[in-house]
Amino acid sequence: MSLKQYLQLSPSGSSSDRRLPACRYDVALASNTFGTVHVCKFAKQCAHLKLLLHASTAYVAGKQKGRILEKPLQMGQALKKGRCIDIEAELDLANDVKAKLVMARSGTDTSHQQLEKVAMKEIGLKRAKYFGWPNVYAFTKAMGEMLLGTMRGDLPVVIVRPSIVISTFQDPFPGWIEGIRYLYECTLLFASKEIYILYMYTRTG
Repeated sequence: MSLKQYLQLSPSGSSSDRRLPACRYDVALASNTFGTVHVCKFAKQCAHLKLLLHASTAYVAGKQKGRILEKPLQMGQALKKGRCIDIEAELDLANDVKAKLVMARSGTDTSHQQLEKVAMKEIGLKRAKYFGWPNVYAFTKAMGEMLLGTMRGDLPVVIVRPSIVISTFQDPFPGWIEGIRYLYECTLLFASKEIYILYMYTRTG
């Protein structure tokens, strides 16, 4: 099978817009939101720390038009007016839904395991859209920024919001990529000489 055929068949070759809403809410909360808390606590124990650089995402801004200023997110700030986020309540909700699904599971029944995955994805997407974010990834990243802003204290922190992260600059070696997703397909196809021309549509006006 050629690389081009593999990318067409592989689920990881799908676009980011289709992949992002598929994040499990419990997993995204653990990594994107509360993972930030663990890093912040660890950083505070580092006596000679120069700076904590937190990689967030440009998509914490949600779907907005025009110029979007790089303002820090305030605790509980939702993109939809009139709504406020209680992050601990969101964690409790995810844990409660998961616990009920686990209790309903019988042994190693794969159908229940699949039901759990689907349910956690659906509840996450529902909560994200309720507060104004298009997907679970951006929503949980935004909550991670909020917690970091609250917990940092005197810790020197810089939050960067890249639109996309592709390969590494140096570690473990220049150009290293983990997995095949997002824009990696184009990189690999060009490198393997599977394709030579990439057609792009540019909207003007």
